[in-house]
Amino acid sequence: MRIAILSRGPNLYSTQSLFRAGFRRGHQMEIIDYLSCNLVLERGRPYIYHGEHPLVDLDAVIPRIGASVTFYGAAVIQQFELMGVYTAARADALLQARDKLRSLQMLAAAGMDIPRTFIVNNPDVVGSLIDELGGPPVVIKLLESTHGLGVILAETRKTAISIVEAFQRTNQKVIVQ
Repeated sequence: MRIAILSRGPNLYSTQSLFRAGFRRGHQMEIIDYLSCNLVLERGRPYIYHGEHPLVDLDAVIPRIGASVTFYGAAVIQQFELMGVYTAARADALLQARDKLRSLQMLAAAGMDIPRTFIVNNPDVVGSLIDELGGPPVVIKLLESTHGLGVILAETRKTAISIVEAFQRTNQKVIVQ
């Protein structure tokens, strides 16, 4: 099989591990910087150029999409899907996984246990939301962050209110758990 790993970091340990594993199993492996992909949208004929070369005859892609470029990475994955190429992670799954609020909504709707969570849109109600959670400590998370960045433990009510207000002054949406 001809398999492409979509990665910005060809020398990253995870990218190289995937590359070696595929190669050892006899697959033709390549690493493609997805930000260098140009998507061609045309009726009935989706395709992708990587630089000046059309990407053809790929059997599968393994997406390794960075959080800062989720939207374009998902568009590249979607284009491969439209071309009939198997993708190890679908575009809609990537978008759902990167959206904390939507992920929590989907898990709750599926009957999964999740921490009681509030999305805070009005900093004036943070105190009452903390009371609804049973009081401090509370965890405050930015909606758009990964790898533990933007996750803060607020030990007191005053600290939680200050943190939420600070994030909202910079137009950041947060959830409180």
